[in-house]
Amino acid sequence: MREVLPAVAFSLDEIKDGELAEANRFFSRGKFVESLAGFRAIIQKLLLVVAKDESEATDVSLLLSCYGTWLIVQIKEMVSLCKEYIIGLTMETERRRLVAESPDGNTTRNLELAAYFTHCKLASSHVQLALRSAMGVFSKAGNHATAAVFARRLIDTNPSDTKVITQVSFRLNHHVWTPSNEQARSVLSQGDRNPRDAHEVAYDHFTPFDICPASLTPIYQGSPSVVVAYSGARYLPEYKNTICVIDEITQVGLPGSGLRSAI
Repeated sequence: MREVLPAVAFSLDEIKDGELAEANRFFSRGKFVESLAGFRAIIQKLLLVVAKDESEATDVSLLLSCYGTWLIVQIKEMVSLCKEYIIGLTMETERRRLVAESPDGNTTRNLELAAYFTHCKLASSHVQLALRSAMGVFSKAGNHATAAVFARRLIDTNPSDTKVITQVSFRLNHHVWTPSNEQARSVLSQGDRNPRDAHEVAYDHFTPFDICPASLTPIYQGSPSVVVAYSGARYLPEYKNTICVIDEITQVGLPGSGLRSAI
């Protein structure tokens, strides 16, 4: 009996074809609460996925479809992917909650969360959606200089190639906003004419940063932080020894070998 391995509850293919596809569909439809729950379930299940050996654990390819573009990721990269989506979706759901709670209040925090969301490492078409959202939020708030930054980033992604700009409607504050490439250029032009921001926000797009999943604030390059061994998420030092809000299982700052998918 000691030589018998436990039954494997989940397989990579099952997660890919089931939960991952569904979580991405929810995201594309703007159902962020459901998408967040889906990605969190995936990152928890990946703890129980077992590969035949270490080479399979690092070399297995997973195809992720997003508006016709296939992304090849590995088992450990899938954990990282889920981490990025969970952080991004947590920020967007919190931003929407603040807007619903006080449409004319919480402006600074609303802008910050919209800006941070654009730095999550998502599928390219999903990054475009985040950029479109941030461009609209900043323009509406009179932060034309920073809105132009998002407009430039959006244009640089060449969205016309994937037809995201013209074919996807993105819900922003309960309204459907369908900008075009020309509108992005219009925001860029407005920023050139009026390079000012009406609201000061804690956002420096020149310096690389990670988002602390607990505080939803930036940890800029070189700043102190503690790391979660499983997902690699970085937290502010004051969150050491707390439960990771990404997977809701592991402990922040606890030394460990990280994910091991081989037996």
